[in-house]
Amino acid sequence: MKEEFKTLRTEVKKAKKEAEQNDITFNQKMYIGLVVLGAGILIAILASGAGALGAVTIIVGIGLIAWGFIEQA
Repeated sequence: MKEEFKTLRTEVKKAKKEAEQNDITFNQKMYIGLVVLGAGILIAILASGAGALGAVTIIVGIGLIAWGFIEQA
């Protein structure tokens, strides 16, 4: 009984790993990119004098999101 349970547990772990690899999820770079993008939009809206800083932050956020998509492909 114990051996069957151990075998079943290892098969479940393998199935979970395969499902995670095949599933498109946000990786860490994409998550950070979303946070930076949101901060850039907030800076661009609230700080009228620092519009260039907001634009650069938005570009960096989009770049991080794209980098995350490229890594997943």
